[in-house]
Amino acid sequence: MRTISLNGMLTSLATNYNRRNKNVRLYEMANIYIPKELPLKELPDERMQLTFGMYGSCDFYDMKGVVETVLAKCQMREKALFEEKNHGLVREKPLFEEENHGLLKEQSLFEANNDGFANEKSMPEQKAQLLEIVINAVEDKTISSTIAGNVKEVLETFAFDQIFGRKEIKSVLHYGDYRAGSTIEIMHQLELIEPVKGHGKGKYRIK
Repeated sequence: MRTISLNGMLTSLATNYNRRNKNVRLYEMANIYIPKELPLKELPDERMQLTFGMYGSCDFYDMKGVVETVLAKCQMREKALFEEKNHGLVREKPLFEEENHGLLKEQSLFEANNDGFANEKSMPEQKAQLLEIVINAVEDKTISSTIAGNVKEVLETFAFDQIFGRKEIKSVLHYGDYRAGSTIEIMHQLELIEPVKGHGKGKYRIK
């Protein structure tokens, strides 16, 4: 009975890598067994655990986007339970609390920060109106601030008359495949972009 699922995921990723499969995305839902005390005197706790693994054309933000999407679908973005191992306590803690050098910090669009994310006035008026739609989507918890940051970056990078798709976003902004695709999907859902015909499949422009 295994106590962690990481070993199985690493084995699966290694198998795919050795078989020269590219851009692998895997997930596993499996039980793990946590002993209540050692040596064992009673049956361990059985817990279902979801594990993700990926390699290839992806980065930290691709994985973060996957996790946030899953948590949002499960209505778990705002709240998560964790164990305080030192004292055996279980308490609620915001999932996106600032930790690990701030990589997991959930920031409001209205917070001042170094990249000027909250500076709506720095954008042209038409694009500022589009950004307001993004801000409302974050406030309504339709999208995360991470996804909103990706959308803002695309709005700032591409002009209204410029045709772009996943390939252009990956090339210009150096996004991974999942990050570029999910950003386009969100922008389409928010009606920030519109499909363009005659330029190949999956091409858009800002509305």
